[in-house]
Amino acid sequence: MIVLAASILITGFLGSASVAAPEKKEAAAKQEAQGTPQPGQKEFDTPKQAADALIQVATNFDVAAAKEILGPDGDDIISSDEPVQDKNRAAEFANKAKEHTSVELDKKNPNHAILLVGKDDFPLPIPIVKQKGKWFFDTKVGREEILNRRIGANELNAIQICLGFVESQHEYAQDKHDDSKVNQYAQRIISTPGKHDGLAWQNPDGTWGGPVGEEVAKALEQGYSNPSQPQPYHGYYFKVLKGQGPAAPMGEMDFVVGGAMIGGFALAAAR
Repeated sequence: MIVLAASILITGFLGSASVAAPEKKEAAAKQEAQGTPQPGQKEFDTPKQAADALIQVATNFDVAAAKEILGPDGDDIISSDEPVQDKNRAAEFANKAKEHTSVELDKKNPNHAILLVGKDDFPLPIPIVKQKGKWFFDTKVGREEILNRRIGANELNAIQICLGFVESQHEYAQDKHDDSKVNQYAQRIISTPGKHDGLAWQNPDGTWGGPVGEEVAKALEQGYSNPSQPQPYHGYYFKVLKGQGPAAPMGEMDFVVGGAMIGGFALAAAR
């Protein structure tokens, strides 16, 4: 029996600009900006000055400066538990800003402005508001939207990884590996050095091979390191399961028989 991969979905700098933005930029302006600058938060003379400052810190990936601009309420949207993804998000935002940038004042409220970036005018969920003659980012207003976008993007990535895991296991099982006498599924994602017991392995020339070798290479290019060590990837930890518990369909069973995983496979994705 083959048990297809089961995903357990448990639910950086700024929300990814690739996640679906509001259909109209007016949607971002509907959020009522309220509140006052947070203690120590930087203020600006114009909304464009505020926008330019944020884009600059994203370009430089200057976390300390970003926290000054967004204030304490921005800590968890600037930094997550995955520094590589935080840096990539900042770079994506900065690249969008290079394509096109504009700051639009709310027609109904001249003390409220929205930063738009990219060719598609992606609206930053955090409004720039004016109080006592100074402009600042009202981080509290857009914080939830940014975190929701981040969670949504990570969930979609996790689903795609789980689907790819199924295809990769079938591809792996078509051949025998490491002098095995039987076709079997991989018990690891990254192979033990010198072996092909995982879905990816490093070739003698340093390149990556295996069903997911290309994906591992891309992850390393993005800045991830020590692929054999547990670390979050796009917000999730992934683990190959070698059996199932009594509550699963057909009850408790081991997928590994005589050292070979021939009874099925599964993948857990946990936050």
